[in-house]
Amino acid sequence: MVKTINQSYKEKYQHEKKRKIFRKIFLFLVLFFGLIGGMVYGFFFSGYFSIREISISTEGGILLSGNQDIRSLVDSYLSEKKFFISRFNNIFLADSDKISVKIGQEFPAVENIKVEKKYFHALEISLNQKEAVGIWCYKKTSQCFYFDRQGTAFDSVTETRGALLVNVDDERGTFENLGQPVANHELLNLIFEVRERLKKIKIEALKFITSAGEDFRIEVKTAEGWEIYFSTKDDLDRQLANLEIFLSQKVTWEKRIQLQYIDLTVPNRVYYK
Repeated sequence: MVKTINQSYKEKYQHEKKRKIFRKIFLFLVLFFGLIGGMVYGFFFSGYFSIREISISTEGGILLSGNQDIRSLVDSYLSEKKFFISRFNNIFLADSDKISVKIGQEFPAVENIKVEKKYFHALEISLNQKEAVGIWCYKKTSQCFYFDRQGTAFDSVTETRGALLVNVDDERGTFENLGQPVANHELLNLIFEVRERLKKIKIEALKFITSAGEDFRIEVKTAEGWEIYFSTKDDLDRQLANLEIFLSQKVTWEKRIQLQYIDLTVPNRVYYK
């Protein structure tokens, strides 16, 4: 069949139209992927959003482990890579909560950790040094540690004694890691309460001993040189009431210096030597 001039023109027009549409689509795809590539480069590789400054502030003075060690930990986290990309050295990708948890895990001596982003290139870290309320010594391994009010061991220490801190010789427990509780909460609360209640009746507790031979007994060495044996199973109020009655009615001040111990572990009985 012989094509007419009109048909040839239409075919040529349709062909040219398709070429224009193809060019537009191709140009659009080039621009689209170029834009995506530019955004990826700008976000991950250009360094425009990279974290360049880390500031650490403390209220408790110089930290036991040192600010530089904490800075090194954060730098290590930020420099972690996946597929050759620094995943976290980016103000948008850095996880403040995760950084805070990492610091707490690696440095048990600090608390109240806050990590704040300062857009677009800085992290501000604030924290406090924990305050020791006592020294817990594990006699099996000859290791001593500061512990806080929650009972968490947070730094090693040489064995020392003093009235300002709660001093405990643990003949039963064993130590695993800093950040662990030195004992269960029931035992800790009992020790704190005994110490405060003894203060009220003018008895200074120098040291607490958890005896290896008797799980239910806590020994208290007083500043006067004699000891008190408390039961962890019996009612503490009743034991302290028995102690007060005994000291006021059975022992004069002159005889107190000759005491070796007062045993309150038997219900409604007081034994002494």
